[in-house]
Amino acid sequence: MWDLPQLLQSVNPWANFIPRWAFIVTLPFTLFYLALGGISGLFMADYESNRYFESLVHFDHNVAFAKQSWKPGEHDGGVGPYWIPQLRNPSNWWVKLGLDRFDVSLILEENDTPIDQFAWLNSLYRKTDEEGEGECWHHWIYPLDVWDSAFNELLQYHYANPAPCDASFHYISCPSSFLCDIWKTRSPALIHFTTERASIRPDKDQENRKAMPGYTPVTVRIIEFPITIETEMALMPGVFPSPFNQMKSITSDSSIWQEHVPWSIQNQLRVRLNDIVKRKSIDYPSSFGRMTKLDKWLSKDILEPSSLEISREALLAVGMVSTFLGSRIVEIAGDLLNTFSEAVDANKRGPGGSTKDHLTTREKREPNFIAQAMREFFDTDRDLAHEKRRSSQKLLRI
Repeated sequence: MWDLPQLLQSVNPWANFIPRWAFIVTLPFTLFYLALGGISGLFMADYESNRYFESLVHFDHNVAFAKQSWKPGEHDGGVGPYWIPQLRNPSNWWVKLGLDRFDVSLILEENDTPIDQFAWLNSLYRKTDEEGEGECWHHWIYPLDVWDSAFNELLQYHYANPAPCDASFHYISCPSSFLCDIWKTRSPALIHFTTERASIRPDKDQENRKAMPGYTPVTVRIIEFPITIETEMALMPGVFPSPFNQMKSITSDSSIWQEHVPWSIQNQLRVRLNDIVKRKSIDYPSSFGRMTKLDKWLSKDILEPSSLEISREALLAVGMVSTFLGSRIVEIAGDLLNTFSEAVDANKRGPGGSTKDHLTTREKREPNFIAQAMREFFDTDRDLAHEKRRSSQKLLRI
């Protein structure tokens, strides 16, 4: 007969031993991924802060340019030979596409909503044509880039071979466009607008959108190039995925757009974060670059075979969100202190004080000191990497 008290006594030390050693063994992984997520969050906060203030400047510039009465307006009517219009005014860009929205006013002075609401993509509608009800409608916007020659070739192709549903085109100029800032995209890309319901990946937002009598909700997808996943293109076997062939496969196929997820701010932030991590890994190879290499090795050889990938994602998210929010709070607090000090200085000067013009907050914004300190630290790493590269090149010449 087993003696139950003795059995429990023999098991009890192991019950305390296993969790303790499991914690000790996993502690380095936990700290590593918290640190990696934290650094990525700081990079993302710095990017978002810069992008926000740039968007304010771009909005003012774009609206002011669009309102200049002495301009001939050739961009609104398009430029030959294909007469593709450019979207310049961010306060009514959806009108140029033949769309409507009910959350902002077309009169800029009457709006009390944040300016990023002008670029919001989840509140667009298209008036239903009673005669052509049920017909598909598609539209494309292209942000200008080094792929411009491929876009010109694409327009030439569709001039002779109309796109499905006779889709039309506009273009915008990134990165100087306010729309690119708020949509959180970059060039080269194609921004797809449609009233057609997806059958492969149904859009929950379109289904839950507030119904407007006489209007059909519009769904938007951002397709960025180059595309590396074959199933997201409609290329024939053996066709080289050149810039033109990639774009043609997207605009010529009647259903491939459904392979891409509908636009959401969360998804675009994730895409931009991946770009930032890749770029910073190249800029800082000896520090952040080594951390990302270690992360790839751990993910491929240890975490994925052990089904622990979700733990990695959770730790990265915790570290990233913590530092991102902390950095933004510090920046907001700094802006408030600057505003307070300016008010105190203005009171000290009084009405007879200096009449010297003072820059607005957006024009004289002080950099986030956390991001600035981090940038200075990593810049040292980048300078050392460049110096090693130059030394290697000199040795090769010798």
